[in-house]
Amino acid sequence: MLKPNIPVHTYLFFALVVWLPLPLGSNRAWAWSLMEAWVFILFACVLLAWYRNKLQITPALRAAKPILLILAVFNLWLIIQVIPLPIGWVQILSPQAAAVYLSAFPQAEFIALSLDVHSSAISLLKSLAYMMFFWLALMLIDNRRKLEWLAYVILVGALFQASYGTYMVIGGGEFSFFLKKEDHLGLATGTFLNRNHFAGYLEMSLAVGIGLFISTLSDVQHHSWRARIRSFLNAVLSRKGLIRLMLIIICAGLIMSRSRMGNAAFFISLLFVGVLFLLTAKHATKSTSILLLSLIVLDVVLVGSWVGVERVVERMEHTSTETETRVEVARDTMLMIKDYPLTGVGGGNYFSSFPAYRGHDIQSYYNHTHNDYLELLSEFGAVGMSLLVMVVLLSLFSGIRAIRRRSSPLLLGMAFASVMGTVSILIHSTVDFNLQIPSNAMMFMLMLALDVIALHMPNKGQSHRG
Repeated sequence: MLKPNIPVHTYLFFALVVWLPLPLGSNRAWAWSLMEAWVFILFACVLLAWYRNKLQITPALRAAKPILLILAVFNLWLIIQVIPLPIGWVQILSPQAAAVYLSAFPQAEFIALSLDVHSSAISLLKSLAYMMFFWLALMLIDNRRKLEWLAYVILVGALFQASYGTYMVIGGGEFSFFLKKEDHLGLATGTFLNRNHFAGYLEMSLAVGIGLFISTLSDVQHHSWRARIRSFLNAVLSRKGLIRLMLIIICAGLIMSRSRMGNAAFFISLLFVGVLFLLTAKHATKSTSILLLSLIVLDVVLVGSWVGVERVVERMEHTSTETETRVEVARDTMLMIKDYPLTGVGGGNYFSSFPAYRGHDIQSYYNHTHNDYLELLSEFGAVGMSLLVMVVLLSLFSGIRAIRRRSSPLLLGMAFASVMGTVSILIHSTVDFNLQIPSNAMMFMLMLALDVIALHMPNKGQSHRG
């Protein structure tokens, strides 16, 4: 159990991490409104506790000042998108937006950069919640005990998602979050509606689980068979064996989603970051090498043969431009970006702006572009996108530095987890829109925070007062 000296704020933060994916990935207005209220209230409470000297600023939070400053500037940019500006300014910053407004309101003197201010205001509130969540992670996860418990909280949440998703497929119930599924039948989706978003959540969670498993490894040599057998039984019956079992179940859930890029992104990031880890980590052990190899062999060959990884491969092989229109959607999204290169159409406005650019060869309705990079660029323009890129690069660089420098098994494992989780979702985002799903965007912000925490958390230290 958690020790009593852990502040209630930390319990509430852990509860939020568990809750976020449950209500359809928090991708409904009521769910993301609850998420925002939870974050805003918790943020205010933690600030008050800090003001009363019950909490202290952590080294990770101090080190993350440049990242937080960039996030603040990004949110300021979203505010600029929604406030009325002199029409002459808008004509300079976004001629196309000015033309759209003037066609409807010829006498207007003040207009916004966003084509739909209401949708952009919703996007702004989400963005503020993401920034505060990032801040809360840096502030509350202030020692290794809390970091370890955070990893377990993430892993248990993913275990529930994978187990529930698998049970729904095997049992034939096919319910998500109290709603009967209408799409993706026969595929694991957990409490999400879309299997790709379910897969995106599991990718990042699996990375945390692997990092946690790395933290339990050691290179202690046993010279007798009795000692080796005892060590093996201890490993199987200890938390190490439990973590390994959880990883297998979650990986099975990922494969049963049949998400092509979800599975590909997980294994590519595992290989890429695994090689990076072995080449750069000064304190990597032989056990880590064995772990990475076992993950690939056992999870792909054994688990894959059981749940049907060959069906994922078969689905990849049979995909063609006749059945997928994502290329055409990306093509037409580029036309929209060309018209709004600097400022974008406004946060949250893709779904209402894209129909004007949709080609005749696209029959379906698309409220997202199935490419996070293009969608973010189309909504926030080059200004907003450049700020987001800087946030990710600075955080990712912290994680890579942590892999190279840290000697603590837990911090080393979490550095691996944060980098792998970040890389995995960045790969997946090339063909999907996981970052438009609030629970997955929050988990991504948590990966970025773990990058910084893994580098700057002291090797020893006590919890902040609370």
